[in-house]
Amino acid sequence: MIKSLQITEYSPENKNKFYVFCEKMWIQLGRPWDPTEYQKDLLDITKNYQTNGGNFWLAWYKGSIVGCSGLKALNINDSEFVRFYVLSEYRGRKIGAGLIHTAIHYSLENNFKRFLIDTDSKKSTRAIEIFKNIGFVEIKPYKNTPFSDFFMNLNLQKFKCEFCNL
Repeated sequence: MIKSLQITEYSPENKNKFYVFCEKMWIQLGRPWDPTEYQKDLLDITKNYQTNGGNFWLAWYKGSIVGCSGLKALNINDSEFVRFYVLSEYRGRKIGAGLIHTAIHYSLENNFKRFLIDTDSKKSTRAIEIFKNIGFVEIKPYKNTPFSDFFMNLNLQKFKCEFCNL
């Protein structure tokens, strides 16, 4: 991970900086930042992620947000890793791994048994590689979504973190 990188929980006081990040991120994804449909959950992070057992994190470098990730509690056993993005100019520096491990640790601390991910296999080849290296395995779809064709699970009951005592 790069020096001076911090991963923090989202706070409403970071809303404006988060929106600047979202504009950059969606441009890099080839789509405009238009939080009226698919992106509307990002307008209220506290309500949509930080209640009912989930959370949302920001990766900071030199005062700017360079990445984010969210976690939703699907039920008492299952957490879902969502909204995982790192700006292209910051990829390859283990920022994504830091965001993933932060969410995994949160899931472990909150006694979830499964950590689920869905993604687009054509656009997320590097992320899928990272997930597999951590111990994720491909599974059958656990939900119907037009945005994803690849689904994975990390069995948290068997997970051993190589960076800590979990």
